[in-house]
Amino acid sequence: MDSATRRVLAWRELDAAVATATDDPHGGVVAANRAVQTVLQQLSSFCTEAAAAWQPAASSARKGAGLTVLGDEAATCARCAPIDSGATQGVACGV
Repeated sequence: MDSATRRVLAWRELDAAVATATDDPHGGVVAANRAVQTVLQQLSSFCTEAAAAWQPAASSARKGAGLTVLGDEAATCARCAPIDSGATQGVACGV
């Protein structure tokens, strides 16, 4: 989900069925572990593909979406607001 636009970027339903080697609780646990491993591999591949295809929305590419830079190296622009709350100093950028 794109946090700036609240738009779902990608989704996929993942499923795995693994036969048990034996018809007892241990066989069920082993099969369940294999199914979970398969789904996790599918999820990893899906996330890699979705991240590679993701393009930020035009509005979030222009806006810093509340970026906050703290410390001595904080740079400012015409729209940035300085932060000085005693112990914390820096810049909050709304660009």
